[in-house]
Amino acid sequence: MLETMVSTRLFFERFFAHLAAQVLALSLFWIPMAHHASTRLELRPRPARHPGEPIESIYPESLDFPTGFMWGVAVAGHQVEGDDTTSSWARWEATGHTQQVAGVAIDDWDLYADDMRLAAETGATAYRMSIEWSRVEPRRGVFDQAALARYVNMIDMCRSLGMEPIVTLYHFAYPAWLDTPTHGVTGPLQARGWARKDAVAEYSRFVKVVAKALKGKVHYWITVNEPNVEPALGYLLGIFPPGELSPIAYEAAIGHLEEAHVAAYDILHAEDPGCAVSTNMFRMVRRSGMRTTTLLPGLDPAQSMLDKLTHWRDHPGDPPRSTLDYIAFDYYYAFATLPEIFQARTYWKWPIYPEGLYDAAEYYYHRYHLPELVAENGMATHNDMPRKDGWTRSAFLVNHLYELHRAIANGVPVIGYCYWSLMDNYEWGSYAPTFGLYEVDRANGSLARIPTPAVAVYREIATSDSLPISLLSRYLGRKS
Repeated sequence: MLETMVSTRLFFERFFAHLAAQVLALSLFWIPMAHHASTRLELRPRPARHPGEPIESIYPESLDFPTGFMWGVAVAGHQVEGDDTTSSWARWEATGHTQQVAGVAIDDWDLYADDMRLAAETGATAYRMSIEWSRVEPRRGVFDQAALARYVNMIDMCRSLGMEPIVTLYHFAYPAWLDTPTHGVTGPLQARGWARKDAVAEYSRFVKVVAKALKGKVHYWITVNEPNVEPALGYLLGIFPPGELSPIAYEAAIGHLEEAHVAAYDILHAEDPGCAVSTNMFRMVRRSGMRTTTLLPGLDPAQSMLDKLTHWRDHPGDPPRSTLDYIAFDYYYAFATLPEIFQARTYWKWPIYPEGLYDAAEYYYHRYHLPELVAENGMATHNDMPRKDGWTRSAFLVNHLYELHRAIANGVPVIGYCYWSLMDNYEWGSYAPTFGLYEVDRANGSLARIPTPAVAVYREIATSDSLPISLLSRYLGRKS
């Protein structure tokens, strides 16, 4: 009895610790928590530049990136492919939970070859994409070989264009059948989505099929997209599928996503021992003086997950092992004031703070000592209109990549950078937030891809493997 009471108390202590941190971040939509700076880092300031002083006086040459650095762009299946009818998100939209439905999205399922060529022409040497579980396995245990072959063709085309594929196996949309209880089963299996006890086994079956089909074709894998985000959004606050409002489902989803990553890690390495596997965490921070830190000190589900995955124990008493070959993270913004936190639901009002990318890269390396990939970094506008704070995407790129270069110069082994996103796409309920290097003309239905000025800037950086003096002089320390 006493053991049960202690276990119950520990559960609720853990739950309310998560809840206190996450409700503050999630009060207006987006939840991921930042990493608590438990280790004080020696952050090197930018070189001083006096008003009117030419940039050449500080940097007489361009800032070069390492040989082999991956210049990437990112997309995700449900957000770009279109005509998804079998996923959790398709059902969520069809039942009226979103402002807009994805519909045809931007028809990347049919136009992927053209879109990949655009990426290559933009200078990209890496292409992050996802394989949609619900397309490959639209019914439990039934695999669509034509869909799987289409994804194999995508990977082959990616490589033929000189881009390294970075493949995400799960990006927020699971098969709708995972919300349907198994016939004749009662108890925990009546839960939905990642709260189901058998979710890890179901996901593992899908991963085995994909791993075998793509053996030798993919080196960099991401198992689960932003696992520090989905449990709260989908299982605690009910604003993502499956719409649960349950602390028990929330805790179950966290544990099952961790287990799903480990299972995928082992499956992928069994097929290809030399591959590199990770999961990407979303980093959200507040600015505090010259540093960035978590919203509520000491409470950080993302850090808890990474600590656990780098010291995984298969069974109690087993020696720990790492299930991450590199650290992948997403960085978009840092809050400075409470009003900014309450604007979090409006993507184009996210407060831009390039120095936070430097902080993140330094922090992760000092804590985990692994190579790093910036899996997502991008800037939203509202329907491709100028931002009211004056930031342009060109300036965003130069200032963030400058901070990333600072981290690399300080010894952080960053292997690549992926801009989110190659094109405007469906942002989980609405097309209003626009992140694309290319606009997409949805107004007249043509879905034409229209380059923004940032395309030329990214091309100049990627093709030269550097931040040229001309771009630093124009954009560094400026919003436009």
